[in-house]
Order: sequence, then structure tokens, then C-alpha cells
Amino acid sequence: MRFMIIRKADQDSEANVMPSEQLLADMGNYNEALAKAGMLRAGEGLQPSAKGARIKFKKGKPIVTDGPFAETKELIAGFTIIEARSKEEALEWVKRWPTLDGDGEAELELRQVFEADDFGAEFTPELREQEERLRLQAAAQGVARPMPPVTPHLTVRGAKDAIAFYERAFGAKDLGRVDAPDGKRLLHCYLEINGGAVMMVDEFPEHGGSLGDGPVGVTIHLAVDDADRWWKRALDAGCTMEMPIGDQFWGDRYGAVRDPFGHSWGIGSPIRK
Repeated sequence: MRFMIIRKADQDSEANVMPSEQLLADMGNYNEALAKAGMLRAGEGLQPSAKGARIKFKKGKPIVTDGPFAETKELIAGFTIIEARSKEEALEWVKRWPTLDGDGEAELELRQVFEADDFGAEFTPELREQEERLRLQAAAQGVARPMPPVTPHLTVRGAKDAIAFYERAFGAKDLGRVDAPDGKRLLHCYLEINGGAVMMVDEFPEHGGSLGDGPVGVTIHLAVDDADRWWKRALDAGCTMEMPIGDQFWGDRYGAVRDPFGHSWGIGSPIRK
């Protein structure tokens, strides 16, 4: 289940007082801890209400009022979206919020995000399909870098577990994901591994996206700076050896491993002279 951590506005945030270098570092470390735990989904700070507007509809007609707005405590200065197993787990992470924020007086609010199943029968299969399509489009548009001409797109059983594994084994960075309506699988995930793009999705047998007996016939090659270091990290994380690492005739130090999700990875770097 997903939760939004809402950071309420205060006099400093409304006055556009910038955070200190130490606070920025503390927030970065907090977000990094969330990311390593596989929980971080999004997070942004908001400009003061003076740069915004409030739109109220009266009899269907919009009435626009420019900021700033006086009721500071009712305003939002930022948000973080996390995925947790329970409200209790989410609260434990909220309690770890950097104490330097707001000079120790920051006010946060935790709210659970609606999931597709929460809407019941009124959320018809057609509406679910439309939402899935729009979320995929939004995720793709949210990738701010150009896609390479060829990008591997992996199908796995347990994409969330696979992300966590690839972070340990190959130093992967989770750049964006889209949850399926069931809250368990992923419709889309965009990873960066060794500076390259890898997309991934859970299998969806109900839509014809089944793995069958598992992926075969493909090896993803990683051209790295130190093959031995990458090789050891992959094996320590739980990969199994397919080809022992060694100096190869084509000039690389190279070996191959298989991850627990059925995909093969070649790891190579130029032989050092």
C-alpha cells in the first residue's frame, strides 16, 4: 500500500527560505534509505503559495485567486510517496524524518493513497485498463533522458524483488515504476544499470504476458570498469556462475552469471596490462 508523507508549510517555507546544506544532505540520506529499502516512489518540495493560485468552482465556473494564502498551517511545503506493508511500517519511517527540518518543529501528515481495488465494482475493467494505459504513458514521459536505440525489456516473476536484487547485484538505480492495480505487481519499471537503461515488468498471464518455462536465449552484457569487482558483487548478492571469469581471447576479462529471475548477465572489462 502507498502512503503520502505531507510536509506542512511554515513561515520559513512560505518566505522561500532555502534549506541549509546540512538539511539537504540529511534529506538526501533519508530518501536514499527509503530507496534502498525499496519504498520510495516520489518526492518533491513545493514553491511558496505566493507563486501559486487557488481555483474554486461555483456553479461549475472556476474562480481563480492568486497566492499567497494566509492559513500557513493548512498549506503544503512538500511531499514524499512511499510504499509500505502497513500503516505502522509507514509511521516508523515518518518518525525517522530528519530532525533538522524546521529546527525540530516540522509538522508532517501521513495519508494512505487510494488503490484501484478500493473503488469496488464502480471501477470497471474498462476504467482499470484506461488507468493502466495512462499510468504507463505518464511513466514513460517522466523519463527525462532520451532512450537508447535498443533497450532490454525484462519480464520477471516478482519485479519488486528483482529491483531490490539488481540494486545489490549490479548497483541498479530505480528511476521510476508503475504499480499494477493489484498492488503487488509492476506494470512498468525503468532501471539504470552501469549507465544504461533496462526496463522491466511483471508477467501478466491474464493478458498474454506469461514467461512459460522462463526466459531463455538472451544474455545482457555489462561493459564495466572492473569485471572482478562486479563479478564478486553479483555472486555475493546471489547470482550463480554460468561461465567462470577469466582473460578471454578477444581481449576482455569476462564471465557470465545467472540471476534468480532467470536472466543471464555477461560481465567484462578490458584486460589490464
